[in-house]
Amino acid sequence: MNIDLFGANGKYQESIEIDREPSKFRGWDYTIYNRKARNQGFVEVRLKLLKEFQEYESVTEPLVEIVDNEEEVIAEIQRFNPHGDKPIKPDLLRRGIGTFVLRNILTDVKDNGISYVYCCDPQPRFHRILVKEGFEELDVDSKEVHLLMSL
Repeated sequence: MNIDLFGANGKYQESIEIDREPSKFRGWDYTIYNRKARNQGFVEVRLKLLKEFQEYESVTEPLVEIVDNEEEVIAEIQRFNPHGDKPIKPDLLRRGIGTFVLRNILTDVKDNGISYVYCCDPQPRFHRILVKEGFEELDVDSKEVHLLMSL
């Protein structure tokens, strides 16, 4: 899928390409190509059944209250690096690339029949994007931050 980014003034800025491959760990691996920045980012999404979230003991109860079917598949964003592992160039920050990548991945997840997306302990910049896009923090007794979105 291709994403065309336009600035606030409506002028075309750049084009980003996202490729999705099946993961060997049950889910999808997305590769993000930003030709202008000459870098390659990635997002890892894993698919888990509700009952598989028992590894996060503090999260199981709040998830069961929201997702009432033990066989429900939940997409978990495990890694979100749309700019890659290298430090982000200042001129690429706050241009909406992460938001556009997330929106396209959420659409893709929803189009594949998945109703919930989960993320654990995101980096501060990604946390702000998640909350802005509708993720809600789960009320858990944990040092980690757990977020969930219903699609």
